[in-house]
Amino acid sequence: MNQKLRNFYHHSLGNFFEAIVNLCIFLPYFFSAKTLLKTLFSPWKNLQSRKTERGFSMGEWFNRFSFDLISRGMGFVMRTIMLLAYLIFQAGFVLFFPVILVSYLIYLPIAFIFVMMEPTEEQVKARKKKEFIESHMLDGSNQQRVEAWFEIVYQQELHRRQWWKLSQLMTLPPLTRDWAAGYTPYLDEVSRELTSDKYQDTIQHIVDRQQELEQISRILVRSEAPNVILVGEDNVGKHTIVDALSKKIYEGTTNSLLAYKRVLEIDMEAILSHFTDQHQRETYFSE
Repeated sequence: MNQKLRNFYHHSLGNFFEAIVNLCIFLPYFFSAKTLLKTLFSPWKNLQSRKTERGFSMGEWFNRFSFDLISRGMGFVMRTIMLLAYLIFQAGFVLFFPVILVSYLIYLPIAFIFVMMEPTEEQVKARKKKEFIESHMLDGSNQQRVEAWFEIVYQQELHRRQWWKLSQLMTLPPLTRDWAAGYTPYLDEVSRELTSDKYQDTIQHIVDRQQELEQISRILVRSEAPNVILVGEDNVGKHTIVDALSKKIYEGTTNSLLAYKRVLEIDMEAILSHFTDQHQRETYFSE
């Protein structure tokens, strides 16, 4: 009993302090504090005026100046509000830490009683493994593959339950990540965003693509010719690689230079069917 109690407290307190440290790392990322500071005076949603007439006109210049000033003012106000919210949240987290710690220490003895009444993690895993094999193994010769499949599924489930892990926290997309980007109404009509919350919910766990993802990431962050073309037969996993890249960008686990980027799937058929004239197509893309 004493050994179990010591192990329980050691494990629980270790997780608690790991959660505190990870939250301190996660909060600046979640509120996009660094990006907000870098783009503090940037135009709101990248809304900027453009000179469309030849020559100089004081009225036209004043209109453009006023528009840009308002856009930058809106951006400054919104980003300042979000930065203040982050500072208040972070300060509150630090100030209430003693209360959180004392509450957790009071909770631990109660939690230990419930843990002693429940089956162990090994027993739960053995039961789930048995149920998984019974429901997924159609041929006895595939038992090893089914067991390996179960280990992947079980580790994913275990990882999701450990919400305090930094890798799990980082799967939450940061706030305000699109505030410095512009509106793209034309592009949105003929594309699907692969880094959106809706699309990411449909992506399953992707394995065995790490080498390709690292190569693509290195190319995309180059200053010259940051272009990638995936070539291969049908059904070899080209779209799977793109999905995996979009997931890493969405979760913020790829190169920092690719953070806050969007991955879009262009519907070329929609563009070609909408515009039959080549000049119209070029104008559409330039817009």
